[in-house]
Amino acid sequence: MTDWYANAEFNKTHFLPDSCCQTVTLNCGSSMNVTTMWKDGCFDKMRDDFKQKMLIVGAIACCVAILQVIGIILACSLAHAIHKGYNVVS
Repeated sequence: MTDWYANAEFNKTHFLPDSCCQTVTLNCGSSMNVTTMWKDGCFDKMRDDFKQKMLIVGAIACCVAILQVIGIILACSLAHAIHKGYNVVS
């Protein structure tokens, strides 16, 4: 709700969007009832959620990178084994 105080449209109408209501109904943002509105702004909430999930995303990215390196090592090992057993006919 605090994100909207700096918004030009809010300053004209003094209505919040319906998405700010905890239970969304038609024109619920016009009531300005603080008990039924979300307290945190959308940007702050998204930023906090993103920070919380970064550890999980980072761990998954590291696991994928490790699997890629193992795949490269196995591919090089296979190429070396094939090349070692290959005889050139003159």
